[in-house]
Amino acid sequence: MNLFILLPAISEKGRRFLDGVRQLPPGVNVEVFDSRAGFIRRLRQPKGDSLIAILYDPSHEDLEEVRGARQFLADVPLLLVLSDQDAMTMALAHRLLPSYIAYVDSDQSQLFSVVRKLLPAAEEARKA
Repeated sequence: MNLFILLPAISEKGRRFLDGVRQLPPGVNVEVFDSRAGFIRRLRQPKGDSLIAILYDPSHEDLEEVRGARQFLADVPLLLVLSDQDAMTMALAHRLLPSYIAYVDSDQSQLFSVVRKLLPAAEEARKA
């Protein structure tokens, strides 16, 4: 199982998020990208195992660029952790067809609950 994370800027909340990532079950291969170019480049490479992708606190530009690579996220659960709920952010976010949207200031335990539920589901989808 692969977990690809786009985390363009490390903040205190971003560090806490990464601490939560470290608590995920063994067997989850986590790759963290600090640039959208690196994230998209990795999406274009073979993934092997099943994949979950998380965009943590992406900018509008990040959302637009990842949207351009959406074909590489077909059948991949995409989780967005947004910094705000303004109209432009929400419009860009929904164009990515995310599986789940959370917010940087919200309780991250809900996000990790979703990730844990997706782990076996993503693995089963890959086997099918």
